[in-house]
Amino acid sequence: VYDYPSMTYGKVFAECDNLQSVEFEDGTRTIYRILNSCPSVEKIIIPNSVTKIDNSAFGACTDLKEMEIPSAITSIGNDAFNGCSALKEIVIPKTVTSIGTSMFSNCTSLERAVIHDSITVVPDSTFANCVSLVEVSLPDTMTSIKTNAFKNCDSLIAFVIPKKVSTIGNNCFYDCDALTSITIPYGVTAIGSSAFYDCDALETVDMANSVTSLGSSAFKHCDVLKNVKLSRNLTSIPSEAFRECAGLEEIVIPYFATKIESNAFNSSPKLTKVVVHEKLASINTSAFSYADRTVFYGPTSSYTNTWCTDNGYSFVEN
Repeated sequence: VYDYPSMTYGKVFAECDNLQSVEFEDGTRTIYRILNSCPSVEKIIIPNSVTKIDNSAFGACTDLKEMEIPSAITSIGNDAFNGCSALKEIVIPKTVTSIGTSMFSNCTSLERAVIHDSITVVPDSTFANCVSLVEVSLPDTMTSIKTNAFKNCDSLIAFVIPKKVSTIGNNCFYDCDALTSITIPYGVTAIGSSAFYDCDALETVDMANSVTSLGSSAFKHCDVLKNVKLSRNLTSIPSEAFRECAGLEEIVIPYFATKIESNAFNSSPKLTKVVVHEKLASINTSAFSYADRTVFYGPTSSYTNTWCTDNGYSFVEN
């Protein structure tokens, strides 16, 4: 196949149910979406002359099992492999400097992915709904992991956040049910809303002191979350941040936190110990649920002591 520019926007071979193997002719520079929605294609051979894979180029090629990305390619577009549900492994070569959003979304058989150090950002929804993804190798050059990047990656057991990452986007690890622990390295300053929402196996969170912003519902509904170390430089615990964390027993509120917002720890029935500092100046009345079992520890002269008296919670000088 020679990918003529006139084919740029057309799904030329769409729904060609018997097409199983495709080899692009040497001299092709860009692969457009002429193979989009070819459900029976199992193998695609790309020559070294290709420098760009365009948006949706191989989207919904549901039987695609083999794909080697040549070292001449520098750019891969949005949704390039979205819905390639038979693809099991992918390696992005070092020459690629730009990758699009939702590139591997809905690749439900994808187990392993390698991204080299020419890439600095994991775009929105890159691996969303890759339910079989077990291993992802990201380079130390990575600076940002965007919204929904690993949403619903149910098999992702472990994940190492590169040291240069500064932001973790909204819903980034939403519903990653196999993830057992996460270390937020020094350098990360912001964790988005619902970033680790409903991570059913997450037990341990170790957050570096560089984090100054935590989004709402960041760890909501993490059923077995027990060991939490928060950044001392957080200035607030946002709404629903740890709501419905059924296994959480103890929390130390960061030193510089001045407020705990609505429902922050609501419906966390095992939470019995909350350690606070003197800078805390506001606690929403819905932040906690169980006055009969949750005990606060802190300075006698603190705002929290007064709040506990007014709202029926026990307070112990610490």
